Amino acid sequence: SPSMQDYKPRIFDYSIEAESDELNGLIASKSIQHVIDEYQSQLTELYAINNPSDAFSPDFKVKVTAYTSSLELAQPLKAQGKWVYYPWNATVVHVLDDNDFQKVRTARNRELISAEEQKEYYDAVIGVAGLSVGNSVALSVVLLGGARQIKLADHDTLDLSNLNRIRAGVEFLGLPKVVMTARQIYALNPYAEVEI
Repeated sequence: SPSMQDYKPRIFDYSIEAESDELNGLIASKSIQHVIDEYQSQLTELYAINNPSDAFSPDFKVKVTAYTSSLELAQPLKAQGKWVYYPWNATVVHVLDDNDFQKVRTARNRELISAEEQKEYYDAVIGVAGLSVGNSVALSVVLLGGARQIKLADHDTLDLSNLNRIRAGVEFLGLPKVVMTARQIYALNPYAEVEI
């Protein structure tokens, strides 16, 4: 039976030697089997959001290359942002720092709600009790960039008969619903704070 502790990712700062050494050790020991580094594409999106008038200009790629080159002068891209380790699936993902991550992740909400409303929504603390129907509620809130802090409550584990109303795969069967939902939340927002 999976541990109740196996739901929270670890976030590494590669610019800190002890953390980069530990991360490299996890890769060498095969605790990490999948490395996803799409950091450059995240920087491209961030640049477009911060410079909307450049986004459709013919020299956009040149400007993005100059932008990332200037970032690399300060520090290699590998040492920028954060590396998020998901131990339950042996994967590490390179992502933007929290503020830039949230900015890119919620950029398409801008015509729906204002920046102030988005911040208020993100700073909200939300509790969800009962994760059969509540699972989709919790995930919808996170998908829209809401509730950095989420409290989850459910005493049950995921059964096959739950899969008619919970968006989860069979690999989650037997897992406590709170652990399953926390993992799903952290997959969407590694900077979330989930309490189960």
